[in-house]
Amino acid sequence: QTANLTRAQKLELVSTYKDQKTTFDECQKNALTNLGQVRIDNFNKLLEHYQNKTDALAARGVDVTGLNKVISDAKTTVVTPLQNALADAKTATDVHNALKKYCLFDGCPNGVNFHLAARFEVEKISSVIDHLKQNASENATVYLNKAQGSMQSARAALVSTGYAHYLDKGFSVWSNIKNAYTALKDAREALHDE
Repeated sequence: QTANLTRAQKLELVSTYKDQKTTFDECQKNALTNLGQVRIDNFNKLLEHYQNKTDALAARGVDVTGLNKVISDAKTTVVTPLQNALADAKTATDVHNALKKYCLFDGCPNGVNFHLAARFEVEKISSVIDHLKQNASENATVYLNKAQGSMQSARAALVSTGYAHYLDKGFSVWSNIKNAYTALKDAREALHDE
């Protein structure tokens, strides 16, 4: 079909295509950047929710130093780098790559996965164990030690995973967290029976 066009018509088509491509690329970049900002806002809301949980534990006398560190680390490892990557993005591809690179939980197969829920649970349970051990009987301490052993295993699996995608380590982490909760329940029952 273009064989019947004059050189001027062909140049006009090329120019129109380039203009429309530039408009499309800019529109796509803006849409992805808006998506990125929504993601950052959601991350901040989630971190605020976790901070509220932390504050509630602190009000009960639990040492929440580890929990505050998890929240702070999430900001410096995921939220701030994502904000910076979005601000520095020149193209839609740059924005898209940034969105695939920083995940608060475990959603980035080839990026930084912070594993917030697991990290928070491990620190929370560990803090509660330490708090309960202060006044625990011998019987309750047996269960608390069992829970602590599960937390050490969960922490080791998280350390081994680092910021990578879980693959098979996620089962180990969450299985140990579940075991710790069971042991904590038994410890609380032992404390109430005294």
